[in-house]
Amino acid sequence: MKTLIPPAEDEHKRLPQATQELSVPEIDRILQELSGTEIEKLIITLAEMDGEPLLPTKELPTRYAVNTLALTEEDLHARTVLRRMFLKAGMTIEEHPLGLIATYEGENSKLPAIGMLSHYDSVPTAGMYDGTVGILSAIHIVQTLKKHRIKPRRSIKIIALTGEESARFNIALFGSKGMFHGLSEAELKMHDSQGITIENAIEEIGFDPNQVKKPRFSRKDFEAIIEFHVAQDDRFPDKLSVIEAIAAPERYKLEIGRKPVETHKHKSTDRFLTLTVNGKTGHSGATPMGSRYRTDGLVLSAELITEIHSLNTQLAQQLGTKPPIVIGNLNIEGQAMNKIPGKVTIPVCITGNDSAQVEKQLLELLARQQTKLAKQYRNKSIIAVTTEQQKQGTFYDPQVMQERQLKTMQAIKDVNRIANLCTRSKCVGTVTTYATANGVITVGIDLRGINETSRRRMIAKIKQEILATADLKFSDPLPGSGLPEVMDRQLVTQTQQVVQKLGLPFIKTFSPAGHDIQNVRRAGIKTVMIQCPSRNGGIAHTPDEYSTPLDLEWGAKAMAALVIELAEKS
Repeated sequence: MKTLIPPAEDEHKRLPQATQELSVPEIDRILQELSGTEIEKLIITLAEMDGEPLLPTKELPTRYAVNTLALTEEDLHARTVLRRMFLKAGMTIEEHPLGLIATYEGENSKLPAIGMLSHYDSVPTAGMYDGTVGILSAIHIVQTLKKHRIKPRRSIKIIALTGEESARFNIALFGSKGMFHGLSEAELKMHDSQGITIENAIEEIGFDPNQVKKPRFSRKDFEAIIEFHVAQDDRFPDKLSVIEAIAAPERYKLEIGRKPVETHKHKSTDRFLTLTVNGKTGHSGATPMGSRYRTDGLVLSAELITEIHSLNTQLAQQLGTKPPIVIGNLNIEGQAMNKIPGKVTIPVCITGNDSAQVEKQLLELLARQQTKLAKQYRNKSIIAVTTEQQKQGTFYDPQVMQERQLKTMQAIKDVNRIANLCTRSKCVGTVTTYATANGVITVGIDLRGINETSRRRMIAKIKQEILATADLKFSDPLPGSGLPEVMDRQLVTQTQQVVQKLGLPFIKTFSPAGHDIQNVRRAGIKTVMIQCPSRNGGIAHTPDEYSTPLDLEWGAKAMAALVIELAEKS
């Protein structure tokens, strides 16, 4: 087989040579025809269905921000595009409430199939690559097999899942959970911000929710399943990653305050500002801790609000009044349980008879903070201030809310600080969501690790620190929480051998972000994951995520060679 580029030296020395040559006719020509450019075209075709057009970049003259939330109209539109692609690839299609199942028939349909799997749903304002790369690369592979009239011994199935992201229902991986295990009544009752449950949403898009209460597949249906995904970090920018283990989240909601709070009674002299903290979003699991990798808008907001309330206390004492600065509900743009908060807007009301003087002191404080943060994060506009003509959102009694907000800000800082101390054990922790209702503040916490002992130690420390503060309430672990998962060792080794034969650079490593393949592995099926490099610093869950056509081509060739080798197995 033609060598594309030199193999990764460190892996080449350690691995045994593959014991079995690929036996499919014209396999070398098949692999050479796989094209990252063609996969990129498929990515754009899917994204343009409902995506928001964006300004071109040097790499991508055509690009979109994707908003394909699970079980929505946009979800159905994506299925329509994928259905056309499956049919063009000569596949039969099964409709399922949680996605599409496409089959390329082999010579012996009674043998357990070989699967390729990923997801097409997204977080709000997402990029085009997360999840869809695996599905569209799989389609490109089958299209090429069909073109050359190659029919392997085993059937090949592509499973295009929805519900991988926790963006809508605050539960991750529920599509693969339903497909391979079935969803519980509690999981079906998980709801979005509008109160629509997963069960309701399945009915609204025309399916029977009873279908997802039992698994569609079992271990006897598959010989093996592979997931190809973008890396979502920049640990290995010039190599494929063969994933041997996957971290998993444990998620909580933290409630601050238990009794409702009266709304603030505004005066005609009240002045209003909006503070914008320009953080940088990213994947809460895949992005390493530390300011080198993260510009967490909520952590920055916590530092800022703590300073504002310190000034507030001083001013209240000087003026002999209630705190004159009232902070409203923080709004995180496109917030989701698996996203690092990016842009955060903070509505501010300045009240009392000395509002002009208070505003002056507040603006001076903000200028000092801007200078400090701009130097630390190399962003000259990390804090923006705008004057509003009228109030934005709801403001509550400042005396009560100041105490609650300070406790919340301390909790945000504690999670960030403790997770930073756990980086050597490959743990990450993020406060991902923030909401206020009737004065009660609720935040979502995403805690991850590849090793359950290390993750448990981090969680215990966070709870110990936060619960030491009175009036806080931790939820039980939320649905979607799970244990780290180890891939099939034999299949991991076989994948390494296949990639080595192709001459592609690679590394065996772990994935800090969770993926659907974990639920497949928990069903007792042999699994492995392949990841291609992510560019632009490895960012994810943002329109700026990007992998080059060559990156995509590497991953597609590796998956194709492995799938064909497995599909030819007797």
